[in-house]
Amino acid sequence: MGVGENIARIRARAGMTQAELSEKIGIHVVTLSNWEREKRGDPGAKDLQRMAQILGCGVEEFLNPPKASELTHTKA
Repeated sequence: MGVGENIARIRARAGMTQAELSEKIGIHVVTLSNWEREKRGDPGAKDLQRMAQILGCGVEEFLNPPKASELTHTKA
């Protein structure tokens, strides 16, 4: 699981849409969508820090594979 998939999983876990998160971090929704689909590079450190703060997680959660227990409770 890459950074983009982790962003999507954590965002969904927080009950936030792409539009809501992108507005809060000050980027275009298409940029966030591309990150989540891993179509265009990964977000920079500042964007990861902003997302972590907004989503209530640590930056390392975006960078590391999720634990098995996190995968079983994640909705598609």
